[in-house]
Amino acid sequence: MNKKNIINIIVIGVLVFVLFGAGYFYVSGKGGNELPITISGVASTTQKFQALAMQLSPLSFNTDILSDARFEALHEMSAPFTDVQKGRIDPFAPF
Repeated sequence: MNKKNIINIIVIGVLVFVLFGAGYFYVSGKGGNELPITISGVASTTQKFQALAMQLSPLSFNTDILSDARFEALHEMSAPFTDVQKGRIDPFAPF
């Protein structure tokens, strides 16, 4: 091999290595743009959730309808399912 071919192989190898490295950092998302997760961030989220839960606590539902005679008189209307003829084994096979 002559000197020019060796230099070309080395340059191509370095370029491939740099491209794979850049692709790895792009895919893994380690670009430094993410905000770090901190205990204070988790605590504030927990406090927000607890505040919303406290707002929902006084809600109550009137369940008197479940003991109403009209509700108890309702009955289920269902239709029995019958077996359906199976289709072709391979629907994509030619006829």
